[in-house]
Amino acid sequence: MVTGYASALAVTLAVEAVAYGVGLPRVGAVRRRAEAVAAGLVVNLVSHPVAWFALWPVLRWAVGRGAAFVAAEALVCVGEWATLARWRQFDRPLLLALVLAANAASLLAGAVVA
Repeated sequence: MVTGYASALAVTLAVEAVAYGVGLPRVGAVRRRAEAVAAGLVVNLVSHPVAWFALWPVLRWAVGRGAAFVAAEALVCVGEWATLARWRQFDRPLLLALVLAANAASLLAGAVVA
């Protein structure tokens, strides 16, 4: 895991903004790559602090470290998917695959950086 909130956020934004920038135009109604990158930045600037400062501590206390990590990541993916699905008309199964891939990529990048 990446140590420090700022480092974790930076890795997440770098990886997921690129993933959404490439992927969103392929799964729906986003034509401009800059708009897709901005959407990736916005959903992560909302979901990341919620996961880091609210979900993770509460879930870790309630269900333990490993289960909390999985649950927090799952909730983040659901939140990002739902937000993007409400924003534009996307192919929802493809959008879900993109959200899962983007989050898996940032998780892997965070593990490598750490």
